[in-house]
Amino acid sequence: MKTLLVIFSIFFSNLSFACSCMPMNINERISTSDFIAKAKIKKIWLDDKNKSLHNIEIEIIDLYKGVSTKRMKIYSEQMTSCAFFTPQNTTWLIFASKDKDGILKFGFCSGSIKIENNIASIQRKIELLKYMKTEKIDMNTKNNVSYVINSEFLKKFNGLKELQNNFALYEVTINKDLSVNFVRAIKEFSSESINIELLEILKLKSKVYAKNREMTILQQEKIIIPIFYYPKEKNESSFISPYDL
Repeated sequence: MKTLLVIFSIFFSNLSFACSCMPMNINERISTSDFIAKAKIKKIWLDDKNKSLHNIEIEIIDLYKGVSTKRMKIYSEQMTSCAFFTPQNTTWLIFASKDKDGILKFGFCSGSIKIENNIASIQRKIELLKYMKTEKIDMNTKNNVSYVINSEFLKKFNGLKELQNNFALYEVTINKDLSVNFVRAIKEFSSESINIELLEILKLKSKVYAKNREMTILQQEKIIIPIFYYPKEKNESSFISPYDL
């Protein structure tokens, strides 16, 4: 699993030669999506007005964000590097956004995943989404900022014994000058010592960037940061990471 951390950045850099997508972590993905649900694709047909789109009819299994719906569109872009297709009777974790006309759409770059693929990764995402739904946690942000944790400081946790929780969740308060004001634990790991160290790393060993390259933001911001635990797999030791691999 740790090797995924290495290929993660390589994958997105290679996208520039194929279908170009802006890389997003799970908290950014949740914040920018208008609709998130586990759903079954019931029907799919070509859009009459736009050949780059398909219409789909869905059956929602679990709704995590947005308003329940039965229909939306996908950016199919067939015969291109951005080709995307959702076969009938398959189940997906859908991240969709509204276009300028208020129509929900998703596609290659949306972060939507077929449930049958990479079960462990999808399960982590679903556990996070269910927890946020139950606890009514809002991940929407007011400012276009990116919170980056220095991964070097997380290496000390490599080889951890099994933790009871698959993820921890933190609320980070950011000042107007992009400094970290305060970090509050919403959901912690089962190890108290690890929790104490993580709080220090999140507050003192991390950096906030404005995506518009400005040096300040208009108002203080609170963002939600998940940290995932990855158990030992074969010859790879366990580790924790802010990335949902």
